[in-house]
Order: sequence, then C-alpha cells, then structure tokens
Amino acid sequence: MRNKVAIVNSNSFGRYFPEHIEEMEKKVDVHILKIDKDIDGKELACRLQEYKYIVFSAAPNYNKYFFENSPNLRLLTRHGLGYDNVDTEAAAAQNIYVAKVPGGAEGDAVAEASIALLLSVLRNVPAASCAAGKSQWQSRGQFIGSQIREKTVGIIGLGNIGGKVANILKNGFMANVIVYDKYLGAEDIKKHGYEAVPFQELLEKSDIISLHAFLPNKYEHLISAKEFSLMKKDVVLINTARGGLIDTAALIENLESKKVGAVGLDVIEGEPIDGEHPILGYPNVIVTPHIGAYTYEAIQRMGEKIVADILSMEAGGKPAIIVNGME
Repeated sequence: MRNKVAIVNSNSFGRYFPEHIEEMEKKVDVHILKIDKDIDGKELACRLQEYKYIVFSAAPNYNKYFFENSPNLRLLTRHGLGYDNVDTEAAAAQNIYVAKVPGGAEGDAVAEASIALLLSVLRNVPAASCAAGKSQWQSRGQFIGSQIREKTVGIIGLGNIGGKVANILKNGFMANVIVYDKYLGAEDIKKHGYEAVPFQELLEKSDIISLHAFLPNKYEHLISAKEFSLMKKDVVLINTARGGLIDTAALIENLESKKVGAVGLDVIEGEPIDGEHPILGYPNVIVTPHIGAYTYEAIQRMGEKIVADILSMEAGGKPAIIVNGME
C-alpha cells in the first residue's frame, strides 16, 4: 500500500508545474485538499488521518492537538518560508519533521514585490493607470508622487528578504537605510553596511518602513497604536512579511487622521479579506492578495524542494531545512 501526500490549501503547488506532482506520483498517492482555515486541531487531524506527508501553506493552524492525534504523519513540508501556523515543538514531540524551502527559493521574488509595492504607492501607479484607461489624461496632476532617493528607510528584519530589500534601496535608489533586527547585533548589521538602531528610533526617524520580520508571537502586533504615535507624519508602510505584524484597526485610525501617508500590503491579518474590508476604501492603500512569492521562478524552485523532501523520506532519508530541531 502506497503512502499518501496531502497538498493543503496551496493555490500554486502543481498548478503551474504539474511535473512536480507527476514526479511524486511515481512513488506516492497525491491528493489536493481545501480545508477551512479556522478548523479545530483535532478535527484537522481527523481529516488528514491517512496522510504520511503534508504540503502545508499559511493556514490552517497545526497545533499540539493536531499532532497528538496524527499517528501516521511524519512530515509537514512548507511550500514557502513561513511556519508561524505550526507548533514545531509539538511536532517534534511526536517525531514529525517540519521543513521549509530555502530562503533563496522565494527571497528574490518577495523582495522585488516589496519594491513594486513601494514604488506603486509612492507614484500612485494603480490610480494613475485607471485614469489613463478612462481617457483622463488631464487629471495627471492628482498623481504627483514622491521619490525614494535620500529618504530614510527603516528595515525591520535583516534576514534573507529584508537584506535584499535593504540592498536594493541603498544601492539602487540611494536611500538612507537604517535597520532594526531583534536577532542581529549592531556589529552584524554594520558588517552588512547598514546603521543599526533601536526599534523606537527606527519608528521615529523613518520616512518609509518596510517589514520583513516574524510575528513576535501569534497574538501580539509589532506595530499598533503606540508605535504609530512615534512615527513621522506621512510615513509610508510596506508589509510583505506577516499580516499580524500590523494592527489593522490602529492602521485605519492613522489613515483616517492622515498620520500615515501611504500603505502597501501583500499580507494582512485575517487574510483572506473580502472586498468590503474597510482598508480597501483608502486611495493611498494598495493591497495585493499575498502574491509576494508568485513568480514562475520561485514557484518552480519551491516545488522542486517539496518533491525532493518527500522522495527523500520515501527512500529512508530526511527532508532538507528542518525547522523543529530534528536533524
């Protein structure tokens, strides 16, 4: 009897590169599943009881109750980088590997998406394009924007993606880049060529803030009312990291008061949001539906890594890039 793979809530794995599924199906049975993002852990375990391998996405949550009730499971492998929705310690306690793709697999794509969002909000690209489509060339005076050059850009998180964004902005746009990273010392940041500053100082000095950090925890915002109060007027915010990093209610309050100048979000707490969400009503806000890693190149590299993980385990080996200490 062949082992089974569940591809859970992935909109891209196998869709653009069907050969990835075809390669796995030489050894295992592959099923593509859509599961409610708010499903209870025990119920989720019941749904996935027959699977040895799970290709997981940003939702649902895989908590201790899920792992305690999943005796057949041996691997969760992420079609992406983030694994905030997995209790990695609970997985290790049940001898279940949790793996992810290498940072380089999607790092370039997400970094470029961050720059695309920033340029779009600074130069009013979507609204200006809509005006051109309506033959409203005479309205171009409404779309006067701002340049990046010589602006102070605060990078929160100088990891794989944050480091790429910082490099593009400093060396490509001649921005003054300052960095806060909870996990890097000032000397390490300096070695990368950037000024390290405390979190509060970054909030106070930055004209533009770009977020590339993990969630501090699943229930705490990194940017909320207090943090907004420290920012410059007309600050520009970019978030391609985690939706929960920004308190959306506080963000809306600061858009209403015009403290925040513009926002570009590829992620937002509670995603997916519907078209009636209040954040979508602001002309100085651009929201994209979590497409940061959606390039053909990134999807191909991520898919190849997933296939390698599962085939390695079928051959008695281990997945690569294990994140729950089971090396």
